[in-house]
Amino acid sequence: MKLSRYCALRTSSDPASMLSHRFQTIFVHVPKTAGQSIETIFLKQHGLTWRMRGELLLRANSDRSAGPQRLAHLYAREYVACGHVPAHDFSRYFKFAVVRNPYARAISEYRFRVPHGARSFHSFLGAIPSDDHDDRARHMAPQVNFVCDRSGRVLVDRILRYETLQEEIGPVFERIFGEQQRLPHINRAPSGQTVELCSQEARLVYRRFEADFDFFGYPRRQK
Repeated sequence: MKLSRYCALRTSSDPASMLSHRFQTIFVHVPKTAGQSIETIFLKQHGLTWRMRGELLLRANSDRSAGPQRLAHLYAREYVACGHVPAHDFSRYFKFAVVRNPYARAISEYRFRVPHGARSFHSFLGAIPSDDHDDRARHMAPQVNFVCDRSGRVLVDRILRYETLQEEIGPVFERIFGEQQRLPHINRAPSGQTVELCSQEARLVYRRFEADFDFFGYPRRQK
């Protein structure tokens, strides 16, 4: 499948995701793809600290009609459907997202949720809630859900890859801010903590994220 381009409102006090009206930009934050690092750049450009991130509408959410528990992880299609931005603004604002190898993304989420390997990776996958509103479920949702509508049409203008993000993000920041920015790395994995997937675990990841492997062209492990 080839990537293509697709070029009752809530008030500004309502919680929403990484939406900057000042820079006319929407960052669709796929979990575990350096999203906080990117959001930190936006905060800096707005003269805000991480504690003040609510001014960029980076907040928790208890209203199911507004989206998931953490609205930093809205799907692109939810910005309009949940009333966070008018359709005409969504169409003209610059929208981008970052995607990551599904194996590496699943391992990163496991290390985040299960410090020191307190339970197996297999058990972790089996305990993911089915409720898409739940933050744990949203963190392990297929990445295509974030960037496409239900028919598979891409809703963002640029899709960057985590694996080459430092090289790709510079021109994106230059387009948004008029100058390049060096991306900080915020959520580093604990040192010395590594996870190797066995063949069965790799198959489970493939089954869960088969759409991501197919759509974004990430290779499937053969063994």
